[in-house]
Amino acid sequence: MQSQLHPADGKAVTITDVGDEWHVLVEEPGCVTVVRSFNIKQYAESYADGQRIRLQLDSVTRV
Repeated sequence: MQSQLHPADGKAVTITDVGDEWHVLVEEPGCVTVVRSFNIKQYAESYADGQRIRLQLDSVTRV
């Protein structure tokens, strides 16, 4: 999963791990930024990929 840190259209899905948790940040113009936390990496990746598809993005940012 490769990415652009600041896409021109303002949409982005970012996934990061913090200790034993995985956080997915979903940014969409005109909407409140959503952050979801997961204890299982595969669940976080699945959610992030679903949001990537919904927002019609090419990739998810991994930080």
